[in-house]
Amino acid sequence: VILLWTDLDERGQLHSYDPTADPAFPEGIRTVPFRDLSWSADGGVVFFGIADWEDKFVPTGEDTDGEEDDSEEEDAHEDPATVEIWHWADTFVMPWQKVHASQDRRRNMLAAWHVESGEFVQLGQDLIEERVTPIEYTEMAYVAEWSKYAMERSIGRPGADIYLQDIGTGERTLMVENINDRYLEESPGGKYLLYMDDGHFWTIHVGTREITNITVGAAVSFIDYESDQTSKVYPDELQKPPFGVAGWTTDDAGVLLYDECDIWVVATDGSGAERLTDGSAEEVRHRLVRPELAVQSRWAPPEFDSREEEWIDLDQPVYLSL
Repeated sequence: VILLWTDLDERGQLHSYDPTADPAFPEGIRTVPFRDLSWSADGGVVFFGIADWEDKFVPTGEDTDGEEDDSEEEDAHEDPATVEIWHWADTFVMPWQKVHASQDRRRNMLAAWHVESGEFVQLGQDLIEERVTPIEYTEMAYVAEWSKYAMERSIGRPGADIYLQDIGTGERTLMVENINDRYLEESPGGKYLLYMDDGHFWTIHVGTREITNITVGAAVSFIDYESDQTSKVYPDELQKPPFGVAGWTTDDAGVLLYDECDIWVVATDGSGAERLTDGSAEEVRHRLVRPELAVQSRWAPPEFDSREEEWIDLDQPVYLSL
């Protein structure tokens, strides 16, 4: 049972959700304790994890009624089997399965509880071959789904289909196929998704579903073609990494992209690109620095308390490293 309280500044109101009392909750599914609950930005939706019930373990020597089974007594003294069954269609080989067995037992799918209506909506549809991420400040989520590319991903060839999903209904809309989802990100205000494909950056407008190549008109490339890193996107496209994304400007109006030496602000609607620095003339690399993030781990994504904090206001001074 999930319990939560709202209106704490007043008398407080208790809300509860009992999956066993909800006919819409899928049979054979349970809520999981090892995924933290999270809220939507407006507090109207609570997200939690669900997974299949595991089969009940019946100890050797007992039948399902709990009575002793003498016919199994001899088998109980035999050594455990050491045979491993490998199959050519397995996405993950047996050694990988052994190493990740504990992690696999904690896999779960995302679900949404709409607090006011009490409605349950299952968002995740697969435990292994997809990732569902709610988009802040919207009633949508994006889904990276890679069942068609699972074997290729297991050998370092990333590929995924991207969907927009309605959190209220669970309905999905396919937006783009076979992209490297490692470079997929949402804007701080939730208006856009940014991804890389065919040597360019593209945006998906979450509200209108419009897809735009935002760098096609820029006079430079934002892809590091001299990098030693090369990923192969299914089936045979070679892809170099980008120089990087520095951040987003106020109201999701622009995204800051790096080329080899400079920082550019590129309009998220594809209307233009402007170079903010002048490093290419003397081959001096300019990169954005955010001192307020210095105390955070360099190995983890930066954390912000609000979209206003994450946005970069270009009307204010910014720090650069040269």
